[in-house]
Amino acid sequence: MFNSLNINPTAFGLDVSNSSIKIIQLKKSGKLFKLVSWGETQIEPGVIENGEIKNEDKFLGLLKQAIRNVKGKKIKTKNAVVSLLEKKTFLGIIQLPMMTKEELRSAITFQAENYIPLPINEVYFDFQVIPLDSKIKDRCDVLLIAFPKKIIDQYLTIFKKAGILPIALETESQAITRVLSKNNAEGSSFFVINFGKSNTIFAAFSDHSLHFSSSIPISSQDLTKAISQSLKVKLEEAEKLKLKYGLRASQGSKKEGEEVSKAIEPIFNDLCKQVKKYISYYRTYGYPEYSNADENNTKSKKIEKIILCGEGANLRGLHDFFSSRLEIPIKLANPWLNIFKKESVSLPLKEPLGYVVALGLALRITEKNYD
Repeated sequence: MFNSLNINPTAFGLDVSNSSIKIIQLKKSGKLFKLVSWGETQIEPGVIENGEIKNEDKFLGLLKQAIRNVKGKKIKTKNAVVSLLEKKTFLGIIQLPMMTKEELRSAITFQAENYIPLPINEVYFDFQVIPLDSKIKDRCDVLLIAFPKKIIDQYLTIFKKAGILPIALETESQAITRVLSKNNAEGSSFFVINFGKSNTIFAAFSDHSLHFSSSIPISSQDLTKAISQSLKVKLEEAEKLKLKYGLRASQGSKKEGEEVSKAIEPIFNDLCKQVKKYISYYRTYGYPEYSNADENNTKSKKIEKIILCGEGANLRGLHDFFSSRLEIPIKLANPWLNIFKKESVSLPLKEPLGYVVALGLALRITEKNYD
Protein backbone atom coordinates (compact mmCIF):
# COMPACT_ATOMS: atom_id res chain seq x y z
CA MET A 1 0.00 0.00 0.00
CA PHE A 2 1.26 3.51 -0.86
CA ASN A 3 4.22 2.17 -2.84
CA SER A 4 6.75 4.82 -3.82
CA LEU A 5 8.89 2.63 -6.08
CA ASN A 6 8.21 0.28 -8.97
CA ILE A 7 11.15 -2.03 -8.37
CA ASN A 8 11.97 -4.50 -5.61
CA PRO A 9 14.57 -2.69 -3.48
CA THR A 10 16.33 -3.92 -0.37
CA ALA A 11 14.17 -3.08 2.63
CA PHE A 12 13.39 -4.13 6.19
CA GLY A 13 10.12 -4.74 8.03
CA LEU A 14 9.30 -2.08 10.63
CA ASP A 15 6.48 -2.94 13.04
CA VAL A 16 5.38 0.00 15.20
CA SER A 17 2.88 -0.51 18.02
CA ASN A 18 1.92 1.35 21.20
CA SER A 19 4.52 -0.59 23.17
CA SER A 20 7.41 -1.52 20.87
CA ILE A 21 9.34 -1.17 17.62
CA LYS A 22 10.28 -4.48 15.97
CA ILE A 23 12.59 -4.86 12.99
CA ILE A 24 13.34 -7.79 10.68
CA GLN A 25 15.36 -7.88 7.47
CA LEU A 26 15.51 -10.99 5.27
CA LYS A 27 17.74 -12.15 2.43
CA LYS A 28 16.57 -14.46 -0.33
CA SER A 29 18.36 -17.82 -0.29
CA GLY A 30 17.07 -20.05 -3.06
CA LYS A 31 13.35 -20.51 -2.57
CA LEU A 32 13.61 -19.67 1.13
CA PHE A 33 15.18 -16.90 3.22
CA LYS A 34 17.87 -16.14 5.75
CA LEU A 35 17.42 -13.86 8.73
CA VAL A 36 19.80 -10.90 8.29
CA SER A 37 18.81 -8.40 10.99
CA TRP A 38 16.33 -8.36 13.86
CA GLY A 39 15.59 -6.41 17.02
CA GLU A 40 13.02 -4.99 19.40
CA THR A 41 12.98 -1.65 21.22
CA GLN A 42 10.41 -1.02 23.95
CA ILE A 43 8.28 2.14 23.86
CA GLU A 44 7.45 3.55 27.26
CA PRO A 45 3.81 4.39 28.09
CA GLY A 46 2.61 7.76 26.84
CA VAL A 47 4.83 8.01 23.75
CA ILE A 48 2.22 6.40 21.47
CA GLU A 49 -1.42 6.04 22.51
CA ASN A 50 -3.93 4.18 20.35
CA GLY A 51 -1.62 4.55 17.37
CA GLU A 52 -1.21 8.32 17.72
CA ILE A 53 2.22 9.78 18.53
CA LYS A 54 2.02 11.90 21.67
CA ASN A 55 5.75 12.55 22.15
CA GLU A 56 7.39 13.05 18.75
CA ASP A 57 10.91 13.75 20.04
CA LYS A 58 10.92 10.63 22.22
CA PHE A 59 9.58 8.46 19.40
CA LEU A 60 12.20 9.83 16.98
CA GLY A 61 14.95 8.91 19.43
CA LEU A 62 13.54 5.40 19.88
CA LEU A 63 13.35 4.87 16.10
CA LYS A 64 17.01 5.80 15.70
CA GLN A 65 17.90 3.56 18.65
CA ALA A 66 15.94 0.64 17.16
CA ILE A 67 17.81 0.90 13.84
CA ARG A 68 21.17 1.33 15.55
CA ASN A 69 20.78 -1.59 17.97
CA VAL A 70 19.59 -4.39 15.66
CA LYS A 71 21.25 -7.77 16.08
CA GLY A 72 22.86 -9.54 13.15
CA LYS A 73 24.01 -7.24 10.35
CA LYS A 74 23.63 -3.48 10.52
CA ILE A 75 20.71 -1.96 8.61
CA LYS A 76 22.26 -0.24 5.59
CA THR A 77 19.12 0.64 3.66
CA LYS A 78 16.70 3.50 4.30
CA ASN A 79 13.81 1.57 2.76
CA ALA A 80 11.20 0.08 5.06
CA VAL A 81 7.83 -1.64 4.77
CA VAL A 82 5.89 -0.28 7.73
CA SER A 83 2.83 -1.38 9.68
CA LEU A 84 0.73 0.95 11.78
CA LEU A 85 -1.84 0.14 14.43
CA GLU A 86 -4.83 -1.81 13.10
CA LYS A 87 -7.28 0.20 15.19
CA LYS A 88 -6.61 3.32 13.11
CA THR A 89 -7.27 1.67 9.75
CA PHE A 90 -10.38 0.82 7.78
CA LEU A 91 -10.65 -2.46 5.89
CA GLY A 92 -13.72 -3.62 3.98
CA ILE A 93 -14.90 -5.46 0.88
CA ILE A 94 -16.60 -3.81 -2.09
CA GLN A 95 -18.40 -5.69 -4.87
CA LEU A 96 -18.11 -4.20 -8.36
CA PRO A 97 -18.91 -5.31 -11.91
CA MET A 98 -16.01 -6.92 -13.78
CA MET A 99 -13.76 -4.22 -15.30
CA THR A 100 -10.15 -3.38 -16.16
CA LYS A 101 -7.65 -2.31 -13.51
CA GLU A 102 -7.78 1.31 -14.72
CA GLU A 103 -11.58 1.34 -14.62
CA LEU A 104 -11.47 -0.32 -11.21
CA ARG A 105 -9.31 2.39 -9.65
CA SER A 106 -11.63 5.08 -11.00
CA ALA A 107 -14.73 3.24 -9.73
CA ILE A 108 -13.24 2.67 -6.28
CA THR A 109 -12.21 6.30 -5.97
CA PHE A 110 -15.80 7.25 -6.74
CA GLN A 111 -17.38 4.72 -4.36
CA ALA A 112 -14.87 4.70 -1.50
CA GLU A 113 -16.56 7.53 0.39
CA ASN A 114 -19.66 5.33 0.73
CA TYR A 115 -17.65 2.78 2.72
CA ILE A 116 -14.97 4.72 4.60
CA PRO A 117 -16.21 6.37 7.85
CA LEU A 118 -14.20 9.54 7.18
CA PRO A 119 -14.34 12.21 4.45
CA ILE A 120 -12.47 10.89 1.42
CA ASN A 121 -10.11 13.88 1.42
CA GLU A 122 -8.97 12.93 4.94
CA VAL A 123 -7.68 9.43 4.11
CA TYR A 124 -5.11 7.62 2.02
CA PHE A 125 -6.55 4.46 0.52
CA ASP A 126 -5.57 1.52 -1.64
CA PHE A 127 -7.19 -1.71 -2.77
CA GLN A 128 -6.52 -5.35 -3.63
CA VAL A 129 -8.61 -7.51 -5.94
CA ILE A 130 -9.77 -10.70 -4.19
CA PRO A 131 -9.51 -13.84 -6.34
CA LEU A 132 -12.94 -15.44 -6.86
CA ASP A 133 -14.14 -18.81 -8.06
CA SER A 134 -13.51 -19.12 -11.81
CA LYS A 135 -17.26 -19.63 -12.29
CA ILE A 136 -17.89 -16.04 -11.15
CA LYS A 137 -17.33 -13.87 -14.22
CA ASP A 138 -19.76 -10.97 -13.81
CA ARG A 139 -18.15 -9.18 -10.87
CA CYS A 140 -15.00 -8.64 -8.82
CA ASP A 141 -14.56 -8.30 -5.07
CA VAL A 142 -12.15 -5.66 -3.84
CA LEU A 143 -10.48 -5.30 -0.46
CA LEU A 144 -10.46 -1.57 0.38
CA ILE A 145 -7.89 -0.32 2.91
CA ALA A 146 -7.74 3.25 4.24
CA PHE A 147 -5.56 5.17 6.72
CA PRO A 148 -6.31 8.64 8.19
CA LYS A 149 -4.01 11.22 6.56
CA LYS A 150 -3.52 13.06 9.85
CA ILE A 151 -1.88 10.05 11.48
CA ILE A 152 0.05 8.88 8.40
CA ASP A 153 1.52 12.34 7.76
CA GLN A 154 2.72 12.55 11.37
CA TYR A 155 4.53 9.20 11.07
CA LEU A 156 6.00 10.07 7.68
CA THR A 157 7.45 13.32 9.03
CA ILE A 158 9.20 11.49 11.88
CA PHE A 159 10.38 8.65 9.63
CA LYS A 160 12.00 11.25 7.36
CA LYS A 161 13.83 12.78 10.33
CA ALA A 162 15.02 9.31 11.32
CA GLY A 163 16.37 8.66 7.81
CA ILE A 164 13.72 6.01 7.05
CA LEU A 165 11.93 5.86 3.68
CA PRO A 166 8.61 3.97 3.93
CA ILE A 167 8.13 2.37 0.50
CA ALA A 168 4.87 0.71 1.58
CA LEU A 169 2.43 0.90 4.49
CA GLU A 170 0.32 -2.07 5.59
CA THR A 171 -2.10 -3.11 8.26
CA GLU A 172 -0.88 -5.59 10.85
CA SER A 173 -3.37 -8.18 9.59
CA GLN A 174 -2.01 -7.96 6.03
CA ALA A 175 1.48 -8.70 7.31
CA ILE A 176 0.32 -11.53 9.60
CA THR A 177 -1.68 -13.36 6.94
CA ARG A 178 1.22 -13.07 4.47
CA VAL A 179 3.40 -15.09 6.86
CA LEU A 180 0.76 -17.71 7.61
CA SER A 181 -0.33 -18.13 3.98
CA LYS A 182 3.21 -18.25 2.55
CA ASN A 183 3.47 -21.32 0.32
CA ASN A 184 0.04 -22.33 1.65
CA ALA A 185 1.66 -22.90 5.05
CA GLU A 186 -1.63 -22.90 6.99
CA GLY A 187 -4.07 -24.04 4.32
CA SER A 188 -6.53 -22.02 2.31
CA SER A 189 -8.88 -20.76 5.05
CA PHE A 190 -8.15 -19.73 8.63
CA PHE A 191 -8.99 -17.22 11.36
CA VAL A 192 -6.14 -15.47 13.18
CA ILE A 193 -6.03 -14.34 16.80
CA ASN A 194 -2.95 -12.16 17.27
CA PHE A 195 -2.84 -11.77 21.06
CA GLY A 196 -0.39 -8.92 21.47
CA LYS A 197 1.05 -6.84 24.26
CA SER A 198 -1.26 -3.86 23.68
CA ASN A 199 -4.18 -5.20 21.59
CA THR A 200 -5.69 -8.28 19.95
CA ILE A 201 -6.16 -8.53 16.19
CA PHE A 202 -8.69 -10.79 14.48
CA ALA A 203 -8.24 -11.59 10.79
CA ALA A 204 -9.92 -14.00 8.37
CA PHE A 205 -8.02 -15.40 5.39
CA SER A 206 -9.61 -17.43 2.61
CA ASP A 207 -8.79 -18.36 -0.98
CA HIS A 208 -5.42 -16.57 -1.00
CA SER A 209 -6.73 -13.27 0.33
CA LEU A 210 -7.40 -11.38 3.54
CA HIS A 211 -11.16 -10.89 3.83
CA PHE A 212 -11.68 -9.30 7.21
CA SER A 213 -9.79 -7.81 10.16
CA SER A 214 -10.51 -5.97 13.38
CA SER A 215 -8.72 -4.92 16.54
CA ILE A 216 -9.95 -4.92 20.14
CA PRO A 217 -8.27 -3.46 23.28
CA ILE A 218 -7.79 -6.81 25.04
CA SER A 219 -4.10 -7.52 25.51
CA SER A 220 -1.40 -9.40 27.34
CA GLN A 221 -0.82 -6.26 29.44
CA ASP A 222 -4.40 -6.55 30.71
CA LEU A 223 -3.59 -9.98 32.16
CA THR A 224 -0.64 -8.57 34.08
CA LYS A 225 -2.77 -5.72 35.47
CA ALA A 226 -5.54 -8.14 36.48
CA ILE A 227 -3.09 -10.35 38.37
CA SER A 228 -1.51 -7.32 40.03
CA GLN A 229 -4.89 -6.05 41.26
CA SER A 230 -6.26 -9.43 42.30
CA LEU A 231 -3.17 -10.70 44.14
CA LYS A 232 -2.13 -7.22 45.31
CA VAL A 233 1.41 -7.46 43.91
CA LYS A 234 3.51 -5.08 41.82
CA LEU A 235 3.30 -5.27 38.02
CA GLU A 236 6.78 -6.76 37.76
CA GLU A 237 5.82 -9.63 40.08
CA ALA A 238 2.46 -10.03 38.33
CA GLU A 239 4.24 -10.46 34.99
CA LYS A 240 6.40 -13.24 36.45
CA LEU A 241 3.33 -14.99 37.89
CA LYS A 242 1.55 -14.72 34.54
CA LEU A 243 4.44 -16.40 32.72
CA LYS A 244 4.87 -19.04 35.45
CA TYR A 245 1.24 -20.16 35.72
CA GLY A 246 -0.89 -18.72 32.94
CA LEU A 247 -4.16 -20.64 32.96
CA ARG A 248 -2.55 -23.68 34.60
CA ALA A 249 -1.60 -24.21 38.23
CA SER A 250 1.14 -26.58 37.09
CA GLN A 251 4.18 -25.22 38.92
CA GLY A 252 4.97 -24.08 42.45
CA SER A 253 2.07 -23.35 44.77
CA LYS A 254 -1.21 -24.80 43.54
CA LYS A 255 -3.14 -22.15 45.46
CA GLU A 256 -1.10 -19.34 43.91
CA GLY A 257 -1.57 -20.81 40.45
CA GLU A 258 -5.32 -21.07 40.97
CA GLU A 259 -5.44 -17.43 42.07
CA VAL A 260 -3.57 -16.36 38.93
CA SER A 261 -5.90 -18.38 36.69
CA LYS A 262 -8.96 -17.00 38.47
CA ALA A 263 -7.71 -13.43 37.96
CA ILE A 264 -7.27 -13.76 34.18
CA GLU A 265 -10.06 -16.17 33.20
CA PRO A 266 -12.70 -13.39 32.89
CA ILE A 267 -10.52 -11.65 30.30
CA PHE A 268 -10.26 -14.80 28.21
CA ASN A 269 -13.96 -15.55 28.60
CA ASP A 270 -14.61 -12.10 27.13
CA LEU A 271 -12.06 -12.75 24.38
CA CYS A 272 -13.81 -16.01 23.44
CA LYS A 273 -17.12 -14.16 23.17
CA GLN A 274 -15.45 -11.62 20.89
CA VAL A 275 -13.98 -14.39 18.72
CA LYS A 276 -17.39 -16.01 18.25
CA LYS A 277 -18.96 -12.64 17.43
CA TYR A 278 -16.35 -11.77 14.81
CA ILE A 279 -16.41 -15.21 13.19
CA SER A 280 -20.19 -14.92 12.93
CA TYR A 281 -19.82 -11.44 11.43
CA TYR A 282 -17.24 -12.69 8.93
CA ARG A 283 -19.45 -15.54 7.80
CA THR A 284 -22.27 -13.07 7.18
CA TYR A 285 -20.46 -10.03 5.76
CA GLY A 286 -16.80 -10.83 5.18
CA TYR A 287 -17.25 -13.22 2.31
CA PRO A 288 -19.79 -11.59 -0.03
CA GLU A 289 -20.29 -14.40 -2.52
CA TYR A 290 -21.59 -16.62 0.28
CA SER A 291 -23.22 -13.98 2.49
CA ASN A 292 -26.71 -15.15 1.53
CA ALA A 293 -25.87 -18.82 1.63
CA ASP A 294 -27.88 -21.23 3.73
CA GLU A 295 -26.42 -21.74 7.21
CA ASN A 296 -25.90 -25.42 6.43
CA ASN A 297 -24.04 -24.66 3.20
CA THR A 298 -20.40 -25.63 3.81
CA LYS A 299 -19.23 -22.80 1.58
CA SER A 300 -20.60 -20.31 4.10
CA LYS A 301 -18.19 -21.73 6.70
CA LYS A 302 -14.80 -21.38 5.06
CA ILE A 303 -12.77 -21.30 8.29
CA GLU A 304 -10.78 -24.49 8.75
CA LYS A 305 -8.88 -23.52 11.90
CA ILE A 306 -7.99 -20.74 14.32
CA ILE A 307 -4.30 -19.81 14.49
CA LEU A 308 -2.82 -18.16 17.59
CA CYS A 309 0.10 -15.75 17.35
CA GLY A 310 1.41 -12.62 19.07
CA GLU A 311 3.47 -12.14 22.21
CA GLY A 312 0.77 -13.60 24.47
CA ALA A 313 0.05 -16.72 22.43
CA ASN A 314 2.53 -18.89 24.35
CA LEU A 315 0.71 -18.38 27.65
CA ARG A 316 0.41 -21.64 29.58
CA GLY A 317 -2.96 -23.29 29.08
CA LEU A 318 -4.21 -20.81 26.47
CA HIS A 319 -4.44 -23.38 23.68
CA ASP A 320 -6.48 -25.78 25.84
CA PHE A 321 -8.68 -22.94 27.11
CA PHE A 322 -9.64 -21.85 23.58
CA SER A 323 -10.04 -25.46 22.42
CA SER A 324 -12.56 -26.17 25.18
CA ARG A 325 -14.69 -23.12 24.34
CA LEU A 326 -14.48 -22.72 20.57
CA GLU A 327 -15.75 -25.29 18.07
CA ILE A 328 -12.94 -24.80 15.55
CA PRO A 329 -9.51 -26.53 15.70
CA ILE A 330 -6.86 -24.34 17.40
CA LYS A 331 -3.12 -24.28 16.73
CA LEU A 332 -0.10 -22.11 17.45
CA ALA A 333 1.38 -20.34 14.45
CA ASN A 334 4.76 -21.41 13.11
CA PRO A 335 6.09 -18.12 11.71
CA TRP A 336 9.16 -19.79 10.23
CA LEU A 337 7.38 -22.58 8.35
CA ASN A 338 8.29 -22.62 4.63
CA ILE A 339 10.26 -19.38 5.05
CA PHE A 340 13.70 -20.04 6.52
CA LYS A 341 16.45 -22.40 5.45
CA LYS A 342 17.05 -25.38 7.77
CA GLU A 343 20.28 -23.92 9.13
CA SER A 344 18.30 -20.83 10.19
CA VAL A 345 15.61 -22.68 12.12
CA SER A 346 17.35 -22.21 15.50
CA LEU A 347 16.67 -18.50 15.53
CA PRO A 348 18.05 -16.27 18.27
CA LEU A 349 14.59 -14.80 18.86
CA LYS A 350 13.17 -15.48 22.31
CA GLU A 351 9.59 -14.75 21.32
CA PRO A 352 9.16 -15.58 17.61
CA LEU A 353 5.36 -15.34 17.77
CA GLY A 354 5.75 -11.67 18.66
CA TYR A 355 7.69 -11.01 15.44
CA VAL A 356 4.98 -12.23 13.06
CA VAL A 357 4.02 -8.73 11.88
CA ALA A 358 7.62 -7.62 11.31
CA LEU A 359 8.33 -10.85 9.45
CA GLY A 360 5.30 -10.36 7.21
CA LEU A 361 6.42 -6.83 6.40
CA ALA A 362 9.89 -8.05 5.49
CA LEU A 363 8.35 -10.69 3.20
CA ARG A 364 6.38 -8.01 1.32
CA ILE A 365 9.51 -6.92 -0.48
CA THR A 366 9.90 -10.37 -2.07
CA GLU A 367 6.50 -10.47 -3.76
CA LYS A 368 6.37 -10.34 -7.55
CA ASN A 369 3.31 -8.10 -7.46
CA TYR A 370 5.01 -5.65 -5.11
CA ASP A 371 4.41 -2.68 -7.36
